[in-house]
Amino acid sequence: METITKETTTTLKGWKHELAISQLKEVFTKNLSQKLQLFKVEAPLIVEKGTGINDDLNGIESPVSVKVKNLPGIEVEIVHS
Repeated sequence: METITKETTTTLKGWKHELAISQLKEVFTKNLSQKLQLFKVEAPLIVEKGTGINDDLNGIESPVSVKVKNLPGIEVEIVHS
């Protein structure tokens, strides 16, 4: 693996530069996770309203509620934290 130092410069331009940054993030995350024996845990994007899984924000804000076509009669909320 190549070590990146202060003296490292790049000749990458535009989207190639962005792609290189993205790949660096992926490699860093993968290696750190392996060293610390961590794994990624996925969380739901929506939850059924009233289950208590979604927090109550700060008491002033309201969660976004939506109806899902394939879940008739069930109101769900967008997870916000």
